Amino acid sequence: MEDRSRRMWLLLPMALAAAALAACAPPPTPNPDPTTPWLAPGCIDSSVPGVPDFEFSGTANELGNGIAFEVEGALSEDGTCTGDPTDSGVIVRAANAAGAVAVCGDLGIVVTNPARLVDFGYDAPVDAWTCLDVPPV
Repeated sequence: MEDRSRRMWLLLPMALAAAALAACAPPPTPNPDPTTPWLAPGCIDSSVPGVPDFEFSGTANELGNGIAFEVEGALSEDGTCTGDPTDSGVIVRAANAAGAVAVCGDLGIVVTNPARLVDFGYDAPVDAWTCLDVPPV
């Protein structure tokens, strides 16, 4: 009996410490609310040559909220978003790639490797993604 009681006294502080640590751990981060102010509407330009600028509607997670423009057969890349509207895309707000895949899927777009806007030279928050597949690196 004494051995059992001794083990219990040794385990009790460890259990209390584990409970205290669990209470201090932040809760899992859900996907951000797409309706809060986040990425301003307007022309979003990329600093990477060959990556087009696009007009963002200001509302995340909705079909057609990003529109590219074409000038004389080439996509606009000068930050003006001028020319003829062409490709329509979807900009979503998600905490990570898996969240972006889920949001895109909810909108009816299947992607496996979504593009994060900052990775393509756009001045955008790190939780801004597009429902376009990019080749894995």
